[in-house]
Amino acid sequence: MKFGPCALSDCLDAILVHAVYLPDGRIAKGTCLTSDHLSRLRANGIDDIIVARAEDGDLGEDAAVDMIAKAMMPANVRLSVAAIGRDDICATQRGLLRVDRLRLRDINMVDEGITLSTMQHNQLVEAGDLIATLAIIPYSAAETAVATVIGLGAGEPVISFHALHPRSFCLIQTSIPGMADKILKATEQTAKQRLNQLGCALVDSRVVAHEAAAINQAITASRANGPAVMLIAGGSAIADKRDEVPMAVIAAGGRIDYFGLPVDPGW
Repeated sequence: MKFGPCALSDCLDAILVHAVYLPDGRIAKGTCLTSDHLSRLRANGIDDIIVARAEDGDLGEDAAVDMIAKAMMPANVRLSVAAIGRDDICATQRGLLRVDRLRLRDINMVDEGITLSTMQHNQLVEAGDLIATLAIIPYSAAETAVATVIGLGAGEPVISFHALHPRSFCLIQTSIPGMADKILKATEQTAKQRLNQLGCALVDSRVVAHEAAAINQAITASRANGPAVMLIAGGSAIADKRDEVPMAVIAAGGRIDYFGLPVDPGW
């Protein structure tokens, strides 16, 4: 792309880089200059302006951003109409945004004029939320750079959107001697609030002794209410896979896929 000051006599069909304010109105930046625009500028004593002009092998900003967005974005998001070199990507419903951060970095390193920005990886979003923006910073982009970006985005989407579907939950809490009832009630209330925010329902809640046999029996009893997910909150921190809660899960027919997670300081 050619870029820089230019005499008015050579500016026909060039792109105006900076807005020009005239007594009879503004000529906006990004305007493709016509003979009428040039006549207005000349009549106001302007002899040269800064313009941009595409060269062979360049794509206009809107065409470039449109090609990349259509090639890279998943089908279950909404793309805006490309304008001023920008395409906004929005969620169509409540869901989880996931980002392939290594490939995102590689894409943003291809050309300084081609940028893809996103919300955080694993961000929970609502319908209509802006989750990513694809932008061409200059007024055009090289076809080779566009092709390279599209190649890096081929296959699995760089960003993926996973819609949330309401599910029913049960909560089983274990109590140890001396535990205050208000702790158990607060845990249940917090679980309800968080589930309600996601459109999910707590269909069963019960408190049992912190013993594997009692927890196993509670799991069996809770199944009668048909929860899709069971939450178990132990009254005492789990110290080993052979502790009361894990052993109760195994006894009830479950399995421990992973034990121990890095959570502190938490969110």
